[in-house]
Amino acid sequence: MKLDPFFTFLLGIVVTWSMYHFFYIKDRVADRQKHFAAYPKTYDVVSASALIAGACLLIQSVGRRLLQSLAERMLPRDRWARQVFALKQRRFSEMAFKSIYFLSLTFAAFFFLHNESWWPRLLGGKGDETELFKDYPNQESHPFTHIYFYISAGYHVACFISLLLSPKLPDFYETLLPCVCAMLLIFFSYQGNFLRVGSIILFCHDFCDIFSCGCKVFVDTRHKVVTFFLFACLVVSWGYLRLFAFPVAALFPIFKNVKSMKATADGEDWGFFVCLLLTLFVMNIYWFGLMLKMCMHFCTSGQMSDLHSPTVSEEEVSVPERRKSPRTAATSSSRKSESKKSY
Repeated sequence: MKLDPFFTFLLGIVVTWSMYHFFYIKDRVADRQKHFAAYPKTYDVVSASALIAGACLLIQSVGRRLLQSLAERMLPRDRWARQVFALKQRRFSEMAFKSIYFLSLTFAAFFFLHNESWWPRLLGGKGDETELFKDYPNQESHPFTHIYFYISAGYHVACFISLLLSPKLPDFYETLLPCVCAMLLIFFSYQGNFLRVGSIILFCHDFCDIFSCGCKVFVDTRHKVVTFFLFACLVVSWGYLRLFAFPVAALFPIFKNVKSMKATADGEDWGFFVCLLLTLFVMNIYWFGLMLKMCMHFCTSGQMSDLHSPTVSEEEVSVPERRKSPRTAATSSSRKSESKKSY
């Protein structure tokens, strides 16, 4: 079932509503920034994300070259044609960089934030839900929450640029939609001073991506045990963090506190945030279904495949044909012609 029209429709709604939301709240945000010195500044997240996006693209480009020799050793060269092997090398390097990125960022986030009064028990903290929106909108948060938003914004901008510059795959809109939603959520959450609940949402999603990218590093190698272990960790963490902790620790508290926040910040467009968050949650459910489909495929065929690599299969099929001897190729072609005639 082709879902591209659905994803494109959602993307159009998200982008259109975002433009309206920006002009709807910009004057109120500017007023808060004047009267509350600690209120997040829009310029800070825009400038920092631009610098970090450039740094991410540069590091990724350099890392791709540094990891090329490692990719050549770990990937079975005789399995694919030259062009496909080059694409596999590129993806190996990119996913290795992303795995290190998510591992480092989630470790730092937990280290700096797990003792905060608002960090939820579901994520290893001792905080209370009521602290999430205490003194909103003029609340001060831990300095690392600002850094967390800067780095995350820059990373997603870099991913957005890479996605636009890469060859357009069949899952383009499926990948573009959550990327755009993430960028907009990070920007408007920072602008609206939702640093606390925003950090929780980022952590729930970033932690799962450690294993998601790790699977893609090893899926094309001969290390199937490592791939299966990372995939099992991905399924468990995805189910717990994205499908359970994300709604319980972030979505439900937002729904509960909308009334009290409206009393102190009536200029917010709460429907906009709810729409983006629910879109993200629906995508999480959709991807979890894909993971279960991959698990079923592994149980029935014994092979681990990446459902987001649709362009490789056609190339892989053509490799054995190229390797046939002229005599074998001639025999197979004659058989094909005979079968066509008999048909």
